[in-house]
Parts: sequence; structure tokens; C-alpha cells
Amino acid sequence: MDELLGEFVAECHDLLENLSAEVVEWEKDPSDRARLANVFRFFHTIKGNCGFFDFPRLEKLSHAAEDVLADFRSGRRQPDKPAVDAVLATIDTIRQLIALIDAGEPLPEADDSALIAALRGEGDISAAEMAGSAPGKGEATSPRQQRTIRLPVELLDRVMSGVSDMALARNELERLLAQNAGSQQVEASVHRLSTMLDDMRDAIQRIRMQRIDTLFAGLPRLVRDLSSELGKLVMVELESGDVELDRELIEVIRDPLVHLLRNAVDHGIETPAERMAAGKREIGLLHVSARQTGSEIRIGIVDDGRGMDTAELVAKAIAKGLISGDEAKSMTEREKTALICQPGFSTASEVTAISGRGVGMDVVSANLEAIGGSLMIDTTPGAGTRMMMNVPMTLSIVPAVIARAGGQAFALPRSYIDEIVRLSDSNRRVRMGGMDFIVLDDRRVPRTSLAAILGIEQPSSGTGADQLFLIVRLVGGDIFALGVDEIVSLDELVIKPVAPLLQDTGFYVGIAQLDNGEPVMALDVSGIARAAGMIGEVKKSGRIAQTGTRTNAAEAPLSGVLFERFDASRALIPVDELQRIERLPHGAISRVGEDYKILIDGGVVPVLGLPDELPAADTIHTLLLRRDGQLLAYAIACMVDIVAYRPAADGSTGIVLVDDRPVERILPAELGPGTSPCMEGSE
Repeated sequence: MDELLGEFVAECHDLLENLSAEVVEWEKDPSDRARLANVFRFFHTIKGNCGFFDFPRLEKLSHAAEDVLADFRSGRRQPDKPAVDAVLATIDTIRQLIALIDAGEPLPEADDSALIAALRGEGDISAAEMAGSAPGKGEATSPRQQRTIRLPVELLDRVMSGVSDMALARNELERLLAQNAGSQQVEASVHRLSTMLDDMRDAIQRIRMQRIDTLFAGLPRLVRDLSSELGKLVMVELESGDVELDRELIEVIRDPLVHLLRNAVDHGIETPAERMAAGKREIGLLHVSARQTGSEIRIGIVDDGRGMDTAELVAKAIAKGLISGDEAKSMTEREKTALICQPGFSTASEVTAISGRGVGMDVVSANLEAIGGSLMIDTTPGAGTRMMMNVPMTLSIVPAVIARAGGQAFALPRSYIDEIVRLSDSNRRVRMGGMDFIVLDDRRVPRTSLAAILGIEQPSSGTGADQLFLIVRLVGGDIFALGVDEIVSLDELVIKPVAPLLQDTGFYVGIAQLDNGEPVMALDVSGIARAAGMIGEVKKSGRIAQTGTRTNAAEAPLSGVLFERFDASRALIPVDELQRIERLPHGAISRVGEDYKILIDGGVVPVLGLPDELPAADTIHTLLLRRDGQLLAYAIACMVDIVAYRPAADGSTGIVLVDDRPVERILPAELGPGTSPCMEGSE
């Protein structure tokens, strides 16, 4: 009976891992009968097993939930928020009861009538909560049985098969050593045994590994409950990157991750009214992603909320005596943001049940540092915040892309690579604003050379016939193209720690060995990107634009160059209309009558956009455009960014929307001979 009970508890834990997320997703789309069936199946399984083990309270709760879900499946009742709240509360109660069973403790007697009434739509869920039907969170003690883990049957078969093969190979080796010492057969047998030992090592290491999806499964429920409590609308996106990590490590980072998400919903995301007033969509976005690089797991939490005012952080830190005014003057933006991790520091104006007591962020930072990890925070006021948890791994099996650059092989985690492209058309490699880009699917992606960053060779001019690029997506969403010489293989590597001197360069996270014995350095992709200047500010435009509902292809976002004119107003030119960006010396621009001229590509080109008095800057940026087959230059104060834009909803001519804000669009055809030198417009 004990073995059967252990199987029942283990099965319940497995089902509960993803159940809350299933309910939240089903609430978004009640027509999803597959998810509804999964939830129904859980309660049906619990009800059947409870009768066998004589757990009447569990059986009664699961039976009530099963009846409600059966009504939803048959169409006799339509799901609504109170009903979903009641189902989730029932799941919470069952989870706590299962924990008590696992700990060998008796189930407490309690009246669940209020919760059952809420399931039937006959009461408020708050009444069920006040009735105290669920056990306290701290009641469950350590399990009475030895800790166990459930493994895929295929993995156990692989281990057992490997053990048998090792025994056979060992017997064969002993026989050959006695008969033909030093022969090629002995060497072949030794090699065979070595290969099987490597395979066994990999299999045994995987036994303690678990996909990070199990950690992410409860996050949609957490965000749903918090946003509902705070009167906010928040959507969460999860991107696991096929990351596996030690089961013990999952438990260590669970609390820090939950705390960062609670802070993002409470402090970061604004209320719908505040977001609308700021020109944002009323639904806030949280993006949680994980990447494995060498011996580190990197978990990013990005929100598109209000961001943090570093000046306010510094002022509070000075007021609390954490830093002096002189120290504040020499601090970088990231150092100022890190002040929130100081003990007792809080930006909340009042204490709530969720946050504001000045404890938490310091604990998060301390817990990560205790296991050799770290927390990095980047923020842009009004646009959002990116928090990055860096967690070291003791066991590290990394699916990797092995690429060669400058004659040397390097390993890059496969989770960072979106695609691999080879460009044979030199027109798809362009230079704008002092940066190199490749044109990929009608978008411009910044590019750099791996060999150049590592100092293996001089930066390539990019004029060769063919060039191979890895399209890299960083935690947080930044994308860039990394130029390499060739792709050697796709492999799973066991990463070992690298010497501290190499790790301090910021480029390497470990070292591995290929099947042929060749050593290969594992790259720190974020370090490579940072050295190449590929990590930008936290931006809200790109990711939010992808989450909106599109009714037809015409609504897809277009790309444009957003720039600032000399009168401080902003305007936009479609990327398709832009030939290139030129940085012109001040002395190269001449005034002929009322107009400005410049000599470019052997011809005299008019320069528009300049004020009456030529700016005193040493160089002036100009956008080169083509109008009716003729080249012209449009001078700008600075380029802001390459952004997505949409036509104005009211059909206004010459006005487009960037992040739902109106911006003047300029087309070369509209810049006629009579166009004034300095265009006027508003942001």
C-alpha cells in the first residue's frame, strides 16, 4: 500500500505542475476543448484514486470540481471569472492536501462547503477563503519517505543498456589483454569502452536534470492573480529555450524569480488608465525567457512598464545614508539602478501586501550571490525594465553550434541561435549611421564579425562574395548577426570551467571537447554582444508590436528610420526609401544662393533639412534619398532608431504611428524643388 500511495502522490505532483497554467490558458480561450479536457481529466483521476485510498475530503472536492467542468464541457454552463477563481482555489487546496499526504501527516478536518458552493456558482470565492478550508502554507513538513524522482522510461533503458554493454566490453578487454597485449584489437576495445563510458556519463548526468518549463509553469497563474488583485491587465510570455538544469537549482531560484515577477507587476506595469494616458496599450507585457550559456543559466524578466527613475533612486539612497553625494556623481546608470538591491531600500510610497517594506530585492541579490550568481538590472524611464538572473551550473550539458572563425573552433549555445544564413548578394550588406547591417526578410539586422571581436584577425570589410551569419537573439529580445567562417557541427557538449584569466575577458564561459578530441572554447554570447555594442536599451516597440492582433497583411508593421531634426522635432523616413546614411564634414557643404549643395558620387546633390544658419558641428549626418531618379540629401541632427510604424488610424496624410504616437512621415517624392530647407513638424 505504501508503494501505491507513493505512486499516487508522485502522479498528483506531476499533474499539478502544469495544471494552473492550463486553467489560465483555458480561461483566455474557453473554446479550447483540449485544455478543458486536461483539467477535467485531473479532477477525474484524483476522484477515482481518493476512493481507493480513503481520502473523503479530497474525493468530495475533486468530485465537485469535476461536476462543474462537466457542465462546461456539455455547454450547460458558460465559464466566467468567479468559476475559474473557484477552480484555481480548489487546485490550491488539493495541492496542499497532497503535500500533507506526502509528509505522512493526517488530513485536517475542515468545512469545504463554501468552496464547493463557489464552484457551483452559489457563493463568492472570498467566503471560501475566509472559511479556512485550505491548510496553512507552513503546515506540511518534510516527507516521511525517502525523496524520489520520476524519470522517463527511455532514460532508464539507456542506463541499463549501457551497464550491460560495459560489462561485455570489460570482459572482452580482459580476455584480449591476456592474449594480445598491445595489439590493435586491444586499442579498439579500449576505445569502445571509453565511448560507452562517455555515453553513460551523459545519461547519469541527465538523471538530475529537469527542464526549466517546470519552473515556468506556475508563472501565468501568479501574474493572473497579482494583476487581478492590483486592478491591472498583464499578459505574460514564456520562452524556455529548451533549458535543463539541476533539480536542486530549480528550487533555489524559484523564490527570487517569483519576487522579481511580483515587483514587475506591482511596481513596473502601470494601471490601464495610466498606460492609456502614456500612449501605451492598456495591457502590459511581461516576457520571461531562459538561456543556457556554458556553465550559466540566464533568466531574463522584461516588462514594458514605467521603468525606474535613477535620479529618484539616487536621491532616496542619499537620504537613507546609503551613499554620499560625491559617490553618486561618479556612478554609472547600472550602478544607480543596482541601489534597489541595498538592504532596506524601497521605492514604494506605501506598504502593501505585495511589496513596499524595503525587503526582498536585497534578499534576491544575496541568494543569487550565495550560489555564485548575480542580478543585473537595466531600465529606461517610461519604457520598461530588464532584469537578468545569472545562475551558475554544476552540471552543464549544452546543445551547441560549433562554428569556426579565424581558423579556430568555438561553441555557441544553440538556444541563442534563431537561424543560420549565407548571403551571396553584397547588396544585402549595408552600412548606416556608422554601423553594419544585413538585410534579412525586409528588415535590417546589425552585424559584426566574431573573429574581429576576439582579435583573431582584422574586421572584415564585408565585401566578399559569400558570408555566413548566425542570427543571434539575446535574452531580452535584442537581435544581431554574427559573422563566422563555417559551421563545423551541431553537438551536445559538456562544459567545464575555464581559467579565471580567460573568464575575466568576458568572452568565454567554459571549455569543452569535441568527439575528435579537439578542444573548443564556449563563448559568452552576451559578452560578445556587449563588446560589439549590440545590446541596446530596453525597448517596448518591437516586442509589443508582435503581440497585437493582426487582421490582414496590410496591418503588419513597416520599418522606418526615426530621426531628430535641427528644430528638435522628430520625423520618419521609410527604410525602403533610404539609399544610405552619410556623415559629411562641415566644410563639404556649400551654400549656393538660398540652397545648400554637396558633392557626392561625382555629382552635385542638393541638401535639404538644414536651418538658415549652418550648424557648427564638425560633421553632419545626412540621409541619402532618390527622387525621380535623382539623388538628394536630407540633413538630420541625429538618428534615433530603426523602428516599426503603422499608418494613422484616421488616414491622416503624412502622419504615421510609432508606439501609438503620431510622427511625421517624409517621402522623397514630397521633397520638391520648392521645399523649404528646414522642414517643420511635430512629434
